[in-house]
Amino acid sequence: KYAIENINKNIGGEEAAFLNGLVTGYRADFSKELKEDFIKAGVMHLIAVSGLNVAYIIIFLTVTFSILRFPFNAKIYLIISALIFYMFFTGAAASIVRAVIMGSVLLINYKVQRKINFYNVIGISAFLILMFDSKQLFDSGFILSYSAVISIVFIFEKINLIVGKKIKYWTKDWRRTFYYVYITLLTTLAAQIGVLPITLKYFGKISVAGIFTNIIAIPLSNLSLALGFIQIILGIFSDFLSQLIAEVNFYLLHYQIAFIKWAANLPYSYFEFFGITTGMLVTFYIILFLLLIINKSNYRYNVAILIIVLAAYFIISGLKDNDLKLTYLSLGNADCTHLETTDGSNILIDIGIENQYNPAASRRIVPYLKRKNVKVIDLIIITSEIGKNHKALRTILENFDVQKILLPNNNELIGYNEKLIIEKKVQIDELSNIKDITGYGGLLIRCFKNDSLSDNAMLKISYRDKSFMFPGKSETENEKQAVSIFGDELKSDVLKIAKYGSIKSTSDKFLEFVNPEISVISSSGVEDRNLPADEVLNRLMSHKIRIFRTDELGAIIIECDGNKLIMK
Repeated sequence: KYAIENINKNIGGEEAAFLNGLVTGYRADFSKELKEDFIKAGVMHLIAVSGLNVAYIIIFLTVTFSILRFPFNAKIYLIISALIFYMFFTGAAASIVRAVIMGSVLLINYKVQRKINFYNVIGISAFLILMFDSKQLFDSGFILSYSAVISIVFIFEKINLIVGKKIKYWTKDWRRTFYYVYITLLTTLAAQIGVLPITLKYFGKISVAGIFTNIIAIPLSNLSLALGFIQIILGIFSDFLSQLIAEVNFYLLHYQIAFIKWAANLPYSYFEFFGITTGMLVTFYIILFLLLIINKSNYRYNVAILIIVLAAYFIISGLKDNDLKLTYLSLGNADCTHLETTDGSNILIDIGIENQYNPAASRRIVPYLKRKNVKVIDLIIITSEIGKNHKALRTILENFDVQKILLPNNNELIGYNEKLIIEKKVQIDELSNIKDITGYGGLLIRCFKNDSLSDNAMLKISYRDKSFMFPGKSETENEKQAVSIFGDELKSDVLKIAKYGSIKSTSDKFLEFVNPEISVISSSGVEDRNLPADEVLNRLMSHKIRIFRTDELGAIIIECDGNKLIMK
């Protein structure tokens, strides 16, 4: 708290947010826009407290304790204690825990005078972290941190063996400077190559600018980090000296941010790429490993394995999945279900919501679809009136090539949405004009529409022997009318619960006719709004229907081969 207050008081603004990230790992003040610029410029790693911070502490304390003539053993134990303190001080993220364990192991190694093997040191740190928290294995920070450090050790070593020999013996001053640039560039390149597919999987962006921005940003951020440490320590004794260092650091941070923003907004500074699969990740690392260890004696063997790996990847990835997949997205009190059909079509049932309280369309639906590498949405069915939710539709239209939209009332498509629909030549139709839709990988989509459902439609999607009911925002009166008109046609295996589990819907009579095995509730789970309502949950349980809630489980994924359902 003292460190953050010192930085905010003496520096402030984006510069303070940057320095807080560098020194303390505190990123709450880091705006979304600034974070996006750091990602585009390829320098997001700067605000991940890790090895550099640990190195500074070790250097600073080593010099300090040497001046004070501390005994060797005491010096080692005190530095390790300081590293552990700093680890908790910065929130004990995976990257700093890794760096502290590695730093401590290296210090102990130095004390006992054993030969250092960096892969063993990396392995020990990973083992200790996972022993206490095995879930870290699936954490993006843990994965990126270890991918980067292993890449630096392995890739740097392999390339430097070839190139470094020709450079390291240069002795003239300008050539020494060039050698520093070479080391920085090679370290950055090694880290970026190693984390490339993982970065794409998590962020969907690859920074081209990062190759040169790091050459400038890394040394400058190192200097700002050192000044930040000095500023905080001096603040304990003298506000004046702390402010003096902060004033110098402010301008350094300011121009770093300006440079990063400039680099981020250069044409082609980054590219978006989505759809990285596990198969792609494994194939990438196998090929990278084979290329890095290739030499005159094994090149034939390596090339043969490389061809086999590539052939296996293309054969396996080319195999079509004959299952229908439904993903009921977790959007709070909003609905959107993504259907991936066996012929590769993408269908959305409802489009979420987009307002200041719940920007689900832009923050969840669009990123989710992009990560699934969806570019074309073949069909959007909006089961209830758009009302004030025009922004959600606009968000979808701006980000994807939409082929067709079905909705209760065409007259709602006005203003900018109407302009987009005309420009993109999207087909539009009203649900009242449609009974059955066929195609889309063997689906049958039936629309239950009548006068009492003028602003709402019920949908039943059938795939071979299995079916899925989407009642939209139907209330009890709508359900009674549907039961009286359509009766046994409503029977479905899976029921999407209407109105986020509101007490106004999902009557006993309706449940009797639908008679589902499984129910899915998309809800925020807010108790004071009684969503989902206890009465609805009790009704479902009394009918022995399995309940899956997005507020408890996240997205609900159902895979269907036409005969059985697999819940994920």
